[in-house]
Amino acid sequence: MLRVEKYKNIQKLEKIWIEMQSENSNLDAMAEYEFVKMFRSGISNKIKALIKPSKGGDSFYCVFDDDTPILILAAAVKDDCIESVYTLDFFDVVTTKEIDERLVYDALLEISKTEQKPIVLRNLKEGKNTHSKLEKFVKFEDDSDCVKIEYTRDYDAYYSSLSKHARQNLRTAYNRLKTDGLEYRFEFIDGKTDKKLASKLKNLYLNRRAKKYSNMDFLKKLIYKIDEPISKVCFNLENSFSAVLYIDNHFACYMAGVIKNGEVLVPRLAIDDKFSRYSVGVILVNETIKTLIDKNIFTLDLATGAEVYKTQMGGTLYHTVKCKIDSNKNP
Repeated sequence: MLRVEKYKNIQKLEKIWIEMQSENSNLDAMAEYEFVKMFRSGISNKIKALIKPSKGGDSFYCVFDDDTPILILAAAVKDDCIESVYTLDFFDVVTTKEIDERLVYDALLEISKTEQKPIVLRNLKEGKNTHSKLEKFVKFEDDSDCVKIEYTRDYDAYYSSLSKHARQNLRTAYNRLKTDGLEYRFEFIDGKTDKKLASKLKNLYLNRRAKKYSNMDFLKKLIYKIDEPISKVCFNLENSFSAVLYIDNHFACYMAGVIKNGEVLVPRLAIDDKFSRYSVGVILVNETIKTLIDKNIFTLDLATGAEVYKTQMGGTLYHTVKCKIDSNKNP
């Protein structure tokens, strides 16, 4: 018999969560305990929950089959639904690897029934963990476009695989720096990023974001200035990384994320528009791939966003998907 327990404190699920993720190597890095714990503990999440409780506070559901935990759902409980954390590029329901597909669906239905609200799952990787377990029972819709680059241990083979146009753009980017008498420097940080550097990189991202969302209200800008939760995680986990491109010792662009199972996941990437003439995005990707090959890492997942430079650098498009699970419609 299935039963649901609801927690407000993620630490009460630490042992169960870590045991489940240790059994399921397919679980997305952004659904692992330390990632979610750090993300949800941010000041910005707490302030938003106080100011707009209808937008959801922290809720963590654990479904048991008799006394055996089988599924964990981290979500925001809103007025009209239970929603996965939409500010994450990717989301996964936490389960044991060998769990029966039907049991995953039934467990989520049980949560919906308990709360008398539908569950909205967003940002699920198409064909991966949660989506593959639910696709027989639920109708999915496309959610976001994403790009990842896969390559082999031979950099020359990767470079040759790029289109003629992409190779020309890459050569032009480096040549323009040289012509203008500018020097570039690339830095790859494996693990936690120094707090002072992390703060400067975060500000580069926030400045970029402020230009893109110029109508963002003052309070939201202030909240993100104090504590931008994704950046906090990307700079502070043991399996974090940062890749930074400097031009004449100025920050030109950076990417930051986590490494898992021989793949790099990049939920944060920002470019200073002052250096747009030099196509610094393609230089950053190129230098990062060179370094990752030396580390035997052969997938660079640039996550949400299908900017042209990502596909020019050999990236392939894929999608995240979303669905709704409603016990009132599926009794």
